[in-house]
Amino acid sequence: MLSNTLRRAYSAAAAATPAPATNVSTLTLKLVNKTGSGKKQGLAHLLSRYNFLDTESKSGLRIVRESEVLGGAFTSTPLRDGSIELKASFLKENLPYYLEVLNSVVAKPAFKKYQYDEEVLPAVLNDALEASQDVELKAKDLLYQLTFKNAVLGQPVAYDLVDSVKFEEVKTFASELYQPSNAVLTSENVDAAALKQFVSESEFLAAASQSKPVAVSAAIKSFVGESAALRQASSSGISTAAIAVPVAEKDFATYETLKNYLQSPLFKFNKDVTKVELDTYTDKKIGVFTVYSTGAAPAAGIKSIVKALKEGVDVSAAAKFTEAFSGVKSSAKTFKLDKFNYVAVGKTTELPTVNEL
Repeated sequence: MLSNTLRRAYSAAAAATPAPATNVSTLTLKLVNKTGSGKKQGLAHLLSRYNFLDTESKSGLRIVRESEVLGGAFTSTPLRDGSIELKASFLKENLPYYLEVLNSVVAKPAFKKYQYDEEVLPAVLNDALEASQDVELKAKDLLYQLTFKNAVLGQPVAYDLVDSVKFEEVKTFASELYQPSNAVLTSENVDAAALKQFVSESEFLAAASQSKPVAVSAAIKSFVGESAALRQASSSGISTAAIAVPVAEKDFATYETLKNYLQSPLFKFNKDVTKVELDTYTDKKIGVFTVYSTGAAPAAGIKSIVKALKEGVDVSAAAKFTEAFSGVKSSAKTFKLDKFNYVAVGKTTELPTVNEL
């Protein structure tokens, strides 16, 4: 899956006796692409693959070895809106080291041309190859392209080589994205007082904690009522049919409830639903709700799903579950599908057209 292949993870060797879950902490540093900088497709993917290579003070090899000794792991994940999420998982007592590494990766990266040619590009191209073989990811890319056209959100996450991206352009993108005003640091199972102290000692993170929030970028225009088909062979012989709806921020709770409803026995055709996603981009005040029906013959499944949603469904029974398990307070009662975008990927001659839904 792309969510795995687009990550550069350094995982430590397992200890003989695993540490209790309560002793494991996480830090997540998100660099939010609020300005739309980096118009070329794939910049976030390329930059993400640079993370946890060399910094000004440490080589990538040293970072890997030190993390292995301490029993932790790093990941770097590019996001569809051009943002990048860095994450560290570690034993609670090792907070200072992992915070220092996250700080140095974004504050003092050491971009080297030979790494771009010999490490970053080959890894990125391998990621893209794996992504291209996933019919659901191809469907998602198509749906986002239909929904957002040429905006940042309308581009694939994996670098597709259509745009020629040079080494210097990746460095420029990093200088624009890796700014304290774009940084959001969150933590789990971390001593708050210790975190505050160590953040104050880290130049970039200290500035991030004191910076004023950047104004929300202009609303992104979205489109519905469009469709596309991509005939593609799959090694597993599966196809996917999927629908997507752009979601305004005020409706996030309703669609979170619908997401839980469709995946539960409350929905008559839940077995035809292979995946439901609600991706939200709060700084852009928009999200995308996507439903997939995937398999050897998903035509009947997507027809049943769309027909039921067009007729209207009672989602009120899923509201309490949504509040309890998703932390989202919802007053949603009924949902009726109006316009949507539709894609078919795989053996398209056996999948319905949008007019047949």
